[in-house]
Amino acid sequence: MEEKQGLPMEEARPEGAQATDAAPEEAGLPPEVERRIELELERARGAWAEETKQAVERARAEAEALARMSSRERAEHEFAQRQSQLDARERAILGRELRADAARMLQERGLPEELIGAVDVLSAERVQQSMDAVERAFRSAVQRGVEARMRGGAPAAGRREAATQESDEDYYRARYASGRIDRQGG
Repeated sequence: MEEKQGLPMEEARPEGAQATDAAPEEAGLPPEVERRIELELERARGAWAEETKQAVERARAEAEALARMSSRERAEHEFAQRQSQLDARERAILGRELRADAARMLQERGLPEELIGAVDVLSAERVQQSMDAVERAFRSAVQRGVEARMRGGAPAAGRREAATQESDEDYYRARYASGRIDRQGG
């Protein structure tokens, strides 16, 4: 049995968690499901092995290239790598800031925050342009929805015929009985 941090696997598992490494037969799965699970696991293992192999090859090639470089070239190369990493971090921070600005703008404009996915957060100009376009599209869609609800349906033909067949006396008797007409005002 494998141990993790000095505890057997069963003891290291959180309370209420069940073992997931049980054989499919023990879990009572149909054979076709078992076969699909095995195929998917093999595919995932193969993909992981390929990714690992590529990462090792890239690291080996990098190490060989560094070994061939002079100390000055190595320092320049390392500086370029650090600069690249800093640029990537800066872009990520800028993206988060632009996303936060876009969320604030949505809130200020009274638009749902779910629209943040439709806003282009690559630059401040693009945020403003896409925010304007999203707002126009959202307001237009809301307006069309309101107009569609306001239209309503056409009155039913059967009701109109029933209303015209009713005599005035029957109409006023029904209204008087329901309390819609007061007795003095008629």
